[in-house]
Parts: sequence; structure tokens; C-alpha cells
Amino acid sequence: IDGIEKLKVRPGPDPKRKEMTTWMTEAEIENETMLDSTHWFDVGSGTLGRLFVEVLGCDGLPNLDTGVVSKNKTDAFVAAIFEDGIMKTDIIDDCLSPRWLPWSKRAFIYHIMHTSSQLFLGVFDYDGGIGNDHDLIGRVAVDVSNLRKDTTYVMKFDIFPTTATTQREAQGNITVRVRLEVDDDRKFVMGNLAPPPEVYVNVKNGKDFRVARNTLYGTYDQDAYNMKTINAYVEELLAYKNLLHHIGDAIIGLLLWRGTYYSPLLGREIKLPLHSFFAFICAVILVERPSLMPSFFFGSISWLLLAVMSWRQRNPDAWLHSKTFREMMEALVIGKPVTTGPDDIPPNHNKEEAEAYRAAWAERLARAERLAAKQAEEAAKQEAEHQKELAEVGEAEEIGTSAGGISIDPMKRFLFPIQQYLAMVCKLVRIVRNVVYWEESYFAFWLTMGCFVLAIVFLFVPWIFLMRWTARIVAWVVFGPWMKAVDVFYYSKIEPLTEEEEMQKIVDNRIKAQEATSEAVKELRIQKENN
Repeated sequence: IDGIEKLKVRPGPDPKRKEMTTWMTEAEIENETMLDSTHWFDVGSGTLGRLFVEVLGCDGLPNLDTGVVSKNKTDAFVAAIFEDGIMKTDIIDDCLSPRWLPWSKRAFIYHIMHTSSQLFLGVFDYDGGIGNDHDLIGRVAVDVSNLRKDTTYVMKFDIFPTTATTQREAQGNITVRVRLEVDDDRKFVMGNLAPPPEVYVNVKNGKDFRVARNTLYGTYDQDAYNMKTINAYVEELLAYKNLLHHIGDAIIGLLLWRGTYYSPLLGREIKLPLHSFFAFICAVILVERPSLMPSFFFGSISWLLLAVMSWRQRNPDAWLHSKTFREMMEALVIGKPVTTGPDDIPPNHNKEEAEAYRAAWAERLARAERLAAKQAEEAAKQEAEHQKELAEVGEAEEIGTSAGGISIDPMKRFLFPIQQYLAMVCKLVRIVRNVVYWEESYFAFWLTMGCFVLAIVFLFVPWIFLMRWTARIVAWVVFGPWMKAVDVFYYSKIEPLTEEEEMQKIVDNRIKAQEATSEAVKELRIQKENN
């Protein structure tokens, strides 16, 4: 139009400005996208606060609509799930970089039930055919526990079709705008004391159910037997070896009295080795009074968590900072944080320092990988030479190995239990990592507080006295000759269950579990209908 390229606005123009918003330039669409949304959809049953989510756009989506019409492209929409609420945006037809404008269905208000809940976003290609599911393009889980209230965040995330953390490739990215509102800061902090509730997401049909399932878990079932899943779990666990560099730095800094805290002294700032000082004092006291070991054990956990929190706050990238112990303590005691407010992170804040910090760590890890590969190569050469020498004198059989490593026969009967154990280990390691690194800042706060209280309480517990009398009681009660009477009058009279009784017990337990589940679903439906 008049030599200016304009694009047709999808899914439609602003009803109040149809003439101005039917056709717009790319720059105009980008500007309109960042304006405040005009229509908000309320969902969820929580009472701790509200999470405002606006889906702004996606970029770099693959084309999943290759058909007879050459101009067909992906018909994108986004499913957003938070706790017991699920919402979907409008569909943007034939676009690989869709933008949801302020008048479209893109803005949702979720009522928060628990502080550790995650926001799940799934990008799909719409398929209106009967019997055809909407194709998942990619999904992402957004941790909102470290968001500060009354702060608007515009965040861009890569999206992946699977929840696996390795062997995956991004399928584009999604941009969202998020804001957290909290009415009662003390109630919000206290809300983390209860475990996350079990919630149900209600949908209308099977197609919507599969949209919800893929948004939460991805297209690949991590619980089903698959060699790729096993390899992904193994690689995830191996990736944690990078933490050894952080642990090594911490130990060296602790033992060599390297400074960690800046403090003004004689007109200039110097680093004080506070951690080394406290470690020295604790070690000296513990050597003289080993009965304080339980107290010092819990105190060291609090100390470790606070040290990691401090290390994270010193990162030049402000986006990687977490909520602090101090601000949550203020919310708990005073009712609101007084030393911190809404974040105001200017564009490109500390960009050069943050990039230099990341580059230094990346180079350090790459150097460690190169060194490990070189050592493995040298070890393989030495082993080959050793086997060759043995073979020459006839004292060794030929041992065949492949360059790709040991070949394992993928037998489900043996490997599926291994996969299940690996899954449990990975989940446990993720939980520990998230707490220690203050990704789960509220849980880390309560763990720090709890360990600190236990450390103080255990200072006054007479451990030597308790251990001595506990040992005496166990020795006299459990190992005495009167245990023969227990055998004669009780244990020997217990008849083992028959095979039929064992099977009936299993059936009864299954029926009880099904009845409990049905009752819980019934109560949830009644609650939903009443709301």
C-alpha cells in the first residue's frame, strides 16, 4: 500500500479501530503487541495471589502445515496451564512468527494455590480435522517462584517437544509478559509450609486432554520404556559433574582464606574471608566438644544455603538473582519486605560483565572436557598396548570394544527397572539442586530457617546421656533372654498368609485405592460446580 509493505492482522483487527488495524506494518504490529491487553480471563481457585500472564508472540516456529496448498503454514496457538487452570490463546493462521495483539485472547489471570507451582506453556499447530490431534511444536516450564511482586517481566524462552534435558533441539521460542500480585506477603511465605496440592485440570474432550498432557509432559512419555530415555537420564546425571568445579572453588576458597565479602576498611573495600573464619572457629570448638556435632550439622546446612544464596546474588546477571533470606524473613516478621521492592532491571544491565562471566565459565568447562577426553584417549592407547603385549605372549584373549563405547543389549526386562531407578534419581537430584541453588527460594528459606532453629535447640540436648541410655535400653530389651517368651507366646503363633489370601489382599488394596480416587474426583467436581 503506497509502497509500504503491510501485513493482514490475525486473527482479526481491533473492534474499536477496524480501519486502522486491519492492515499494519511489521513495526506497527510489534508496537501494538507490547501495549496492555484489553481483555483478561480469570481462572484458578487459589487465594495466595494472582499471576498475570500475557502471551505476546513466537518466533522461528517450524512449518507443520505442508500440504497441497503451498502457502499453508503453521496455525499456531498457545496453551497455558498453571495449577488447576488451563487457557488457550486465539489461533493465528499461516504464520511462523505469530503475534497476539492486545484485543485478542492472550491475557490470563491465574489465582495461586502454592508458591512453588510452575507455569507450563505449549505451542501447538491447530488441526481442525476429525480424529486428528493438535500437533505440539514445543513447550516450556516457567519457574515463577523467584518473581518479585508488582514487577513486570518480559521473558523469551526456547521451546522443546520433550521434557528431556539432553538430546533435544529448540523448535523456536515464545515471548510472554508476566506479573505477580500478592496481597499478604506473610501468607504467601507461609503458604510454602504445606506441600503442593494435587490438582486436576478439567477439559471438554479428548483432543483438549491431549493438549493439556503434551503441554505438561511433552510428546514423549518419559515413563514408558525407551533406550533414548535411559541415555537422556544418564547424560543428565553426568552433566552434574560440572558442579564439581563450583564445589572445588568453594573448598579452595574456604581452606585458603580467600575473601568473599566486601567491606570498607581504611578508606577502601577489601574482601573478608568470613566463611574461613567461621569454619575455623567451628572446627576448633567441635574438636573439643564432639557432642555438639548434631547442632553443628544442622547449622552447617543453613550456612551452606546462605553461602550459595550470597554467591548467586553476586552474579553480574541480575536475571539470575533469587529472592533473599532477608526479604522473606522481613515478610514473615513485619508483614512485607522493607529492604527490597519491585525490580527495575534496565535493558542490557551489566551485559558485558555477565557475558564475560558466562564466557569464562564456558571456557573453563570446555577446557575440562578437552582434558578429560585427552586422558580417556591416552588411557585407551595404554590399554590397547597392554592387551597387544599380552596377546603376543598368548596370555590374553582378544577383547573387542567399539569406538562408541560398550554395547548394551536393550532388553526391556532388565533395562526398564534401571530406567525407573534413573528417573527417581534424576528427580531427587533436581529437587536437591533447585533447593540448594535457591531456584525453589521459599523452600530453601524454610529449610535454612528450620536447620538454624534445630542447631540452636540441639545445643541444649545432652547427647552423651541420651546415647548411653538408649544403648542400655536396646541391649537389655532387645537382646535379653526374655525375647524367648516373645517367640513362644507371640511370634511363633503368627500364621503366614496363604497365596490366595495374599492375592485377595492385593485386590482389596486396589479397590480401596480406586474408591479413594473416585471420591476425590467427585469432591473436586462438586467444588468446581459450586465455584
